[in-house]
Amino acid sequence: MSLVSRWFRENTRLQTCLVSDPAHVVMGDSGDHVSLIQEALQVLEGAKISREDLTAGVYGRSTAAAVLDFKKKRGIVNHAYQTTPDNIVGKMTIRSLDEEIAARERQRSNLLQAFKVPSPPLGVIVSQSHLLPNTWASQVEKAHKNLLKKRRSPGTSPETAVRGLQMLIREAGAGGLLIFAVGHGVLERDFRARFPTNGGFDLADHALLRIGGVGSSDDPQIFTNVFYNDKPPAGSTLKFSEKENDERVRPAGFARRLKNFALFESLSQTFRELKPLVVLLTCRVGSSRDFIQKVSNVWQTPILTYNDFITYEGAVLNGKLLRVRAILDRDSGKSGAVNPGTNTTFSETMIPLSIRDMTLFFPR
Repeated sequence: MSLVSRWFRENTRLQTCLVSDPAHVVMGDSGDHVSLIQEALQVLEGAKISREDLTAGVYGRSTAAAVLDFKKKRGIVNHAYQTTPDNIVGKMTIRSLDEEIAARERQRSNLLQAFKVPSPPLGVIVSQSHLLPNTWASQVEKAHKNLLKKRRSPGTSPETAVRGLQMLIREAGAGGLLIFAVGHGVLERDFRARFPTNGGFDLADHALLRIGGVGSSDDPQIFTNVFYNDKPPAGSTLKFSEKENDERVRPAGFARRLKNFALFESLSQTFRELKPLVVLLTCRVGSSRDFIQKVSNVWQTPILTYNDFITYEGAVLNGKLLRVRAILDRDSGKSGAVNPGTNTTFSETMIPLSIRDMTLFFPR
């Protein structure tokens, strides 16, 4: 016997509650399992739970009252030893909560839409497999409980990666937060001022979905060029876009470029439908202003970028990785210094904050 809803099933404490009387959830308990119960009660019953209980994840008086109300409405009573409901979460109560939440999940694929909870939107961290950024993403998820979810970079091919990202965008929901802690930002330092349409960034691990700027179409590491379908500028000797030229002339590599751009258009449509806030934890691409602006326009979503390298710095004790910080490269090794920059404990659970190094692009 086990919990079946996505909402509850990964929580070990509540799985134990389902089968063990000593694991009942009672007044004074605290932790993620209590937060999950509180949020489920809000979803199912619109329960009024105090800010103190919610902030601390504590099974306080208001939480207990909401549980009692839930049980009274459903007649959840263990007739072996009681005649009226109590205010604890035991085997029967967690089973009932789980079944009702699972029913909501089945109604629609988008969990937040099914729950009719548009605010606050969910945040999704797309994490690569490397130990440091993967550990950092886990820390952020744990610190922000049910508001941020870590998801491994999906896919083993461009096709599966695009489908996987579309699912993650839908999981974040309309207006949600989508943090890409994967791959690299590509920008030559001396190209910044002269070629603002140049650049590239990864949307998936292992460079499966590397989006490129002008001049990138023939790069085998580039998934697609965001300018691929653009008409030549006025006065150009060229008559057709790169896409039109591939369709007409069919030069070497045309089939791959056309196929990948079609996948990119499908992915872009999902971005346009749900309009998440995109954060690119990739190096320096904020300096390639015309390139990122073009992507923002195509996706019709705001994009937060960085003008410096992003690096991950881990603390190791006795050969074991303890904590990881996502920081700007210039702050590497500055932990404990008078001016540590972004290298503080805050960066263990949040993106680096540096106004001069962050650029936010809005669609035009």
